[in-house]
Amino acid sequence: MGEAAANMLLQEGHEGKTYTLTGPSSWSYADIVAALSRRAGRPLVYQDIPEAALADGLRAAGLPEFVIWLTLGTIRDIRDGQYDLPSRDLATLLGKEPQSLDEMLGAVFA
Repeated sequence: MGEAAANMLLQEGHEGKTYTLTGPSSWSYADIVAALSRRAGRPLVYQDIPEAALADGLRAAGLPEFVIWLTLGTIRDIRDGQYDLPSRDLATLLGKEPQSLDEMLGAVFA
């Protein structure tokens, strides 16, 4: 996203435009676990933790209430599709396709 933002700032023709800097598809938690399983070479399982249990665990870890509130809200938003905004804008500004999920995880865990 930084490279796309730099391209936008350094190139002409972006004045007054609004971009959605997401990839061409969205990834679910199941998609991410499947990609991590491929990377690990063994099956991994995603387990949805009930909100109350997650909040209790975050409290036990010493997180402040506002962080717990933000975390739970973000998880709800993801679950409800709030961030499911596929767009070609990132690829357009990069001049190439963004990394796939497998490529991104490969770079993170290299």
